[in-house]
Amino acid sequence: MRYLLRMFGVVLFSSGLASSALAQEVEPNNNCFAAQPTGTLTTPFAIQGSLDGASAAPNTTTDVDFFTFSGTPGQRLSGAVGSNHLLALFDAQCARLDSTSFGDRLLFDVPASGSFTLGVADRFDNSLSGNGITNPGPYALTLGLQAPSIGSISGRLVDALTIEPLLPRQSTRVELQRCSDGFCSFVDSQSTDALGRFRFEFNSPRRRMPVGTYVVVGSATEYGSRSSERVAVGADEDVDFGDIALTPPPVLFSGIAPCASLLPQGGVCEFSANIRNNTRAPLAGVVRSIVRGSNFFSSGNPVLFEANSSMPGDDARRILVEVPPFSSSVVTFAFEAPSFLSNGNEICADLYLGVRPSPLFNTVRTQNLFCLRKGANGFELMNADETQALLEREARSASMLQPQN
Repeated sequence: MRYLLRMFGVVLFSSGLASSALAQEVEPNNNCFAAQPTGTLTTPFAIQGSLDGASAAPNTTTDVDFFTFSGTPGQRLSGAVGSNHLLALFDAQCARLDSTSFGDRLLFDVPASGSFTLGVADRFDNSLSGNGITNPGPYALTLGLQAPSIGSISGRLVDALTIEPLLPRQSTRVELQRCSDGFCSFVDSQSTDALGRFRFEFNSPRRRMPVGTYVVVGSATEYGSRSSERVAVGADEDVDFGDIALTPPPVLFSGIAPCASLLPQGGVCEFSANIRNNTRAPLAGVVRSIVRGSNFFSSGNPVLFEANSSMPGDDARRILVEVPPFSSSVVTFAFEAPSFLSNGNEICADLYLGVRPSPLFNTVRTQNLFCLRKGANGFELMNADETQALLEREARSASMLQPQN
């Protein structure tokens, strides 16, 4: 027999009385370690309670209710308590695992111990310590099984020409969208890992993603973006979207090889990069490298100079390149890192490519290759985040020096 149970605006459906459970709150239960026992969980479950009146605990102003449950480990549950209350999940040792409020559902798995506790409080009492603002009164705490959810969605971002993985330093972004009725909405986003891969298991911490149709949109600096095919993902299914290939820019600097760590007394920094021609036409031009050093002199003014296209001391400073279509050419430069720099100073190397007939005026690509920082142990390569912060700081300083209209 099908029946409908309505409590405080919450509607539960059940196929029979034996498959549902209804309980009543019993005070005192305002401490997780003294939670009201409810026995073995049968879903759907509902408990009728109220946060009327001040809490009986000392130094509190609002009521808090706790209920402990025994369930099947790994069982996926969905809890709700209404928009005026906060619902929190605790393990058997009363360590807080998750919480939600303002009418959101609490999705969770029964812990391995099989025991868990749910706490109900004023929606502004985030600590569940009785320090809320109001007593929101009656509530109905409901528990049921979660809707079926997927396992995971994974894949890889690659360069469409070389099939090489696109890495975080290329500002990769992978956006996951869920599609319904012809419209796709944002679920989550992430960068790729050191192998160019991505993997989505949750749309937020401990929130599994529902069964449905998904699409992945990949992007990277200068590569633009590309969407995958829409794929229907079933319950507990792990789907690999494969390689999402992004089209590279016409000219690309790749395979950057900075110099190794230098000792405190400085030394020769030799570095290289690939000039990639991703077009159907041959590329002819000139490559040069500008080195930027901060505070080389006591005046504090930065210094700029060209690195050599061979070992320091030679006159060759620029390289003529002719790169066939869809090919690459390696260029190598070197400079002398001075020993007199104080700790904390940086040296950065940039690469410039100009094309004929006027390569010094027709620059088609400029890119920072790497930055070094002088430390107690010598010159060390700065990581991507440190380099980006330095470049942004330099850009802000340069803009401040520009004449104002």
